Amino acid sequence: MHNHRGDILFHKHRFDVFSNPNVLPVLDALNPHDIVLYGVALDVCDKYAIEGLLQHRPQVRLFAVADAMKPIDRDVAEHLLKEWGEEGVRLVKTSEVVMGGLVEELERASA
Repeated sequence: MHNHRGDILFHKHRFDVFSNPNVLPVLDALNPHDIVLYGVALDVCDKYAIEGLLQHRPQVRLFAVADAMKPIDRDVAEHLLKEWGEEGVRLVKTSEVVMGGLVEELERASA
């Protein structure tokens, strides 16, 4: 599993991906150094994922693709992004990931 280079899909039992008991064992097996996260909704599913990763994998460099996340409650979004940034989450843009070479840079760093 350490050399897995494809997608991994987890079925969520609730909004929180960590409600699936397989998530932590897979994270333990993969032992990622970096995670790039995006999706909807910023203030629900993304919130659970980011806060769960900060709790369970605090040593991982976590990148949140902020312009690829949309909130349900716009008033909450700015506060969450600010809070996550203060907790060490690196807020990036899609262009940095897709055209800016972030993924390739992370691959080189972990090779």
